[in-house]
Amino acid sequence: MTCAAGLVKSLFIDFAQKIGYLPNTNVKYQNFTANTGVAHHSKKTFALVEADYPFNVVFERSEKSLDIKSIGHDNFDGDLTHNVSAHPAVDKKTGEFLTFGYHVDGSYLSYSVFNK
Repeated sequence: MTCAAGLVKSLFIDFAQKIGYLPNTNVKYQNFTANTGVAHHSKKTFALVEADYPFNVVFERSEKSLDIKSIGHDNFDGDLTHNVSAHPAVDKKTGEFLTFGYHVDGSYLSYSVFNK
C-alpha cells in the first residue's frame, strides 16, 4: 500500500466512523500483522505495517535453510510513542531512522528521528 493509499484509507475510515458505519475505536498497537514493508536500522531488521510499531525479526541462514525468527514489536526503549508507516527512511549520511505515522482516523500525523 502506498502512502497516498494509506491516507485515502484513513479518510474513508474517518468518514465511515462519522456516519456510524464503523465504531469509533482507538487503535491499540501490537495488534497488526507486519506484512507491508521491511527496513533495516541499527543492526536490526523490521517488518512493517502502517498501523503498528515496527516488528523486529532476525534472519538465520544455514547451508540448507533460511529461518525468520520473530523477536517482537519494538518501541525503541519507549522512545517511540506512535505507529510507524511501512515506508520509513534511513539517512545514508547520518544513519538516522526517519519515521512517521498517522492515526487511522486522520486526526494527526507523528514524526520521529532515531539516531544511529
